[in-house]
Amino acid sequence: DTIRRYGRREFLAIGSTTLVAAGVSPLSNPAGPSSRYPFLGRAGGRLLLSWLDDDGDGMRSFRFAVHENGTWTKPRAITSGRRLMLNWADSPSVIFLPDGRLAAHWLERHDSAGAYGIRIAFARDPDASWITAFASTRPTTEGYEGFVSLGASGQEVYASFLDHSKPVT
Repeated sequence: DTIRRYGRREFLAIGSTTLVAAGVSPLSNPAGPSSRYPFLGRAGGRLLLSWLDDDGDGMRSFRFAVHENGTWTKPRAITSGRRLMLNWADSPSVIFLPDGRLAAHWLERHDSAGAYGIRIAFARDPDASWITAFASTRPTTEGYEGFVSLGASGQEVYASFLDHSKPVT
C-alpha cells in the first residue's frame, strides 16, 4: 500500500482502491494486500476502516479495524464464507452507534444464479462477537437487494436499501 500525492491532496491506496485523505498525515494501513472495497468512518475521535479480503479458494472475509490513540487495533473478521458478495459498486460498511455498539452490513449470494441479499449485524463493542439481526436473503426470490446506507439516532438504527428482488414462480 502506498501514499500518493497529487497537488495538495494525499491519497492512501488500499489494494486497487484509493481513499482520499486531504490535508492529513498518512496512516499505516491495517488491511492486507488482498483487501478491496474499503469503507472509512469516524465517531468520537475514532476511525473505523472496513474492507473485504479474498482469502483464496473462494473464501472471503469482511474485516475491520479501529484507529484510536494513534494506532490501529488488530483486524477482526465480522463474517467469512464463500457466499460473501464482492461488488465494486456496492461495498459493505461498519459504523459506530451512539452507545458504542457497532452495526455492519454486507451482501450474501442466494442459491439462485446472480441473486443476492443483505445481512445486518451488531456487536456490543469492537472486541465482541457479531450477531446477525437482519437477513434479506430469501431462497424464493431472484434479483437482489443492496446499496445499503446505515444510520443511527439514539437507540434506533436505520437502514435504507434498494430492493430489486422478485418472487420466483
